[in-house]
Amino acid sequence: MTERGRCADKVWKSEALGTVNGSPVFHRTMENCMAEFHAHEENDEMFVVLSGTLYIDTEDHSYRVAAGDVHNVKAGTIHRARAECRVEVIVIGGQNA
Repeated sequence: MTERGRCADKVWKSEALGTVNGSPVFHRTMENCMAEFHAHEENDEMFVVLSGTLYIDTEDHSYRVAAGDVHNVKAGTIHRARAECRVEVIVIGGQNA
């Protein structure tokens, strides 16, 4: 389990599930917290929202990603994920080699 972002007294749980074609896969639960702005220079990062609503903020836009939706962040894009309410999401990729 890893911790990252500003989530004091809030929910941020990330469980590594394995890899797909060399990309890490995580099951993440977030509630009332946000990650720090960051970029993955070498790999895209895909978010598959299982429940709740996840927001992906970039320098230019904020994307609302609801349950059943998928959002892909291209490599090199500065972004952060945030959740106002409880969100469960599968995160694929994003880790730099």
